[in-house]
Amino acid sequence: MKQAYVISAYKLPEQLVRLVKKINSKNNIILIHVDKNSNNDYMDSLKKQLGEFENVIFLKRHRCQWGDYGHVAATVKAIRYLIENDIDFDYFNVITGQDYPIQSLENIDKFFKNKSKSYMEYFKLPSAKWNNSMERISKIHIQLRGRRVILPESIAKIIHSNLLKLSVQNKKGFSFYGGSGYFSLNNKHTKYIYKFLDENRDYEKFFKYTFISDEIFFQTILLNSRFKSQIVNNNLRLIDWNGPVNYPKIFTGKDFSEIKNSKALFARKFDSSVDGKIITMIDDKLLNERTV
Repeated sequence: MKQAYVISAYKLPEQLVRLVKKINSKNNIILIHVDKNSNNDYMDSLKKQLGEFENVIFLKRHRCQWGDYGHVAATVKAIRYLIENDIDFDYFNVITGQDYPIQSLENIDKFFKNKSKSYMEYFKLPSAKWNNSMERISKIHIQLRGRRVILPESIAKIIHSNLLKLSVQNKKGFSFYGGSGYFSLNNKHTKYIYKFLDENRDYEKFFKYTFISDEIFFQTILLNSRFKSQIVNNNLRLIDWNGPVNYPKIFTGKDFSEIKNSKALFARKFDSSVDGKIITMIDDKLLNERTV
C-alpha cells in the first residue's frame, strides 16, 4: 500500500518533523506546503531536519490566509505534482502540521486495502450545519492585505454572470456540497479531480473568490460525479469542535481516553506548546500497542 500525504503547515516545526517521521515509510510520499507567511527560519529548520528523506517534497510556497483559497491551492498543487510526475500511490490524504495518526501505519494500510472507496465528510448546501452557508459562494470574497472584503450579492451576481461563470452549474442535478477540508481519496478519485480541473478551468477561478473554499471545492467535484456512490460520508478524522469560537479543540492528556477509543485514523488538532505530552502518550501507549 502506498500512501500520499499533503501537509499544510505554518508553525511548530518540531511538531511537524515529528509527524513526518511518524507517517514516513519507504512506500509513502509526503508533500509539504509551508505558508509563505512563515519566515525563512521556519523553512530552513524543516529542510535541515527533513533533507535526508528522499520521499519528502516541499511544494512551491504561496500565502494562505484563514478562509481564503490558499488552502485549496496547496491541495491542488499536491495533486498536480503527483499526477504530472507519474507518482504511484493508492490513497491521497489531506492533513495539517497539527494532525497526528492515532492508528499505526499498518492499520491505516489495512483499512484502505479495498482501494474502491474514498472518505470525506459531505452534505448538500444550503445546510443548517453552517450559518448562511450559501453566502460562502454567492458573495464575492476578496483578500486584501490580510483583510477579507465581501461584495454584496447584487454586485456578485453581475460578476458571476460576466467574469466568474461556473459552467458546471448548468448541468442537470448539480448541487454544491460542503464538509471537512480533510479527507482521504483513492487514486481513481484523485485523478478524476485532476482531470476535472483540467477540463473546467473556470472552476478554480470561481472558487478563488469564495470563503473557506476548502470545505466545498472537493466535495462539490466528487459528489456531482459518477463516483458519488463510492464516497463514504466519513473523513476518518477525530476532531472536537468544542474549542473556542467554533475552532477545533486542542487535544491534551485529558483527552487520551477519547483518542484511544476512537476508530478514526487521524486526530486534530495538537499543539506542542500547549501540551506536547499527549503526542508522546499516543506514541507510547497507543501506536506501539496497536497491531494489525
